[in-house]
Amino acid sequence: MKNWLLGGLYLFVALSSLSGVLFGGAAFFLYRFYDDRDPSRAVICEKSGGTAPECAMPESADKVLDALITCGIDFFDVLTEEKAAFLHVRKVFRVNSYGDGQHRETNVIFRQPIEAYGLRLTGYTHSASIPAFIWKPTRYSWGFQVTGLPEEAARAIEMRHPQIEKFKEFFGAWIQESAFTAPASFSIVFHRNEPFPGTYLECKAGEEVSASLGKLPAVSSLFQLTGM
Repeated sequence: MKNWLLGGLYLFVALSSLSGVLFGGAAFFLYRFYDDRDPSRAVICEKSGGTAPECAMPESADKVLDALITCGIDFFDVLTEEKAAFLHVRKVFRVNSYGDGQHRETNVIFRQPIEAYGLRLTGYTHSASIPAFIWKPTRYSWGFQVTGLPEEAARAIEMRHPQIEKFKEFFGAWIQESAFTAPASFSIVFHRNEPFPGTYLECKAGEEVSASLGKLPAVSSLFQLTGM
């Protein structure tokens, strides 16, 4: 009887030690999955074998446009998370121009259009306008280029969000009246003089939002540029 109790005690200790090792190993394993510089869903799902909560829904360009039209700086977090929806990057162009200050623009051209809201996104652009006078703040803008006319893009957004404030044409741009007083304003405009002319869905940040952003993220953190 004594030997039986002693054997049971040894078995309990052995099983407890084994479970501790397995639990610790699993915790370290999961830590390695999520301790990655690239937080995109594609990387998380690849490392977790599709078991992470982020893998429940596919990457969504629609979700990125949802974030864009609010013009919050969390747009960049959403774009990073959903970057696998924008795998078809063909080329990145950087353009600097000078006039009343400096204008730095980065254009990401997609290899093939990305579908969102029924629109066809052909590229991404962000820019920094640096004034000639140091006491004036840098202002940022960001957004996507789409095929079609600005009014067509406006209607597509309104169909996606029926409760949204309606867009109106104002000197060639389609905007919402609330944009005039917003800290960052969303507009739909046809740019003829850009390196890549066409219709743009863009956010223009005011001084406060630009200051809170600090600087624009590198496009290498927003898109998977390998294999271009």
